[in-house]
Amino acid sequence: RWLSDRPTTAWLRQRVPLVAGEEPTPTQRLMVAADCANGVAAALDLREWLFVNTELTVHLHRAPVGEWVGVSAATVVGPTGAGTVSALLHDELGHTARCAQALIVRPRS
Repeated sequence: RWLSDRPTTAWLRQRVPLVAGEEPTPTQRLMVAADCANGVAAALDLREWLFVNTELTVHLHRAPVGEWVGVSAATVVGPTGAGTVSALLHDELGHTARCAQALIVRPRS
């Protein structure tokens, strides 16, 4: 769910377990949302560009709660296709973590 007043901010909820029959924990849900930060803050049209997340670092300052994770992200893409994403991660109680991604950005062929 996108926040209309902030186009690089969305609330995400994992609908399908990564392992069939296993309910994900709030921390696992947060990690899935962190991995999606590059899509939340896509600097270029996703229909024309690929954003390959080559590395993901997440720093938690408290354990997350609940199913929904808020992601407020920013993406920077350099002239050779290297990029970075940084994001704040929230749950229903407020800020819970930060994440950073390294990206390779290429046109779709």
